[in-house]
Amino acid sequence: MSRQPLHVANTSESSDPRRLAATFFLNLGWDEKSAGGASRLCFADRPSRATAAKTTDVPPVAGCLLLWLPHKVAHGVMPVQRNCWSLTTYFHA
Repeated sequence: MSRQPLHVANTSESSDPRRLAATFFLNLGWDEKSAGGASRLCFADRPSRATAAKTTDVPPVAGCLLLWLPHKVAHGVMPVQRNCWSLTTYFHA
């Protein structure tokens, strides 16, 4: 089982120019209930203040494109039970 805890990337704007992240999921027939692996976005001012009302889970199903601001939105991956395939790129300022 693998996961990535909530975090905000590149918090120092001067040292890391990434401003937009894009992830395209490639998992045909993904069953989130048995495999897990949702990307979680947290819109709280700090990840430690995350509540269900301030988070959104996006299952990694094929054809889904997820865009977020890595320097402003806390993000992570919920526990996953099998291989999960995606392509991620960052756009710089």
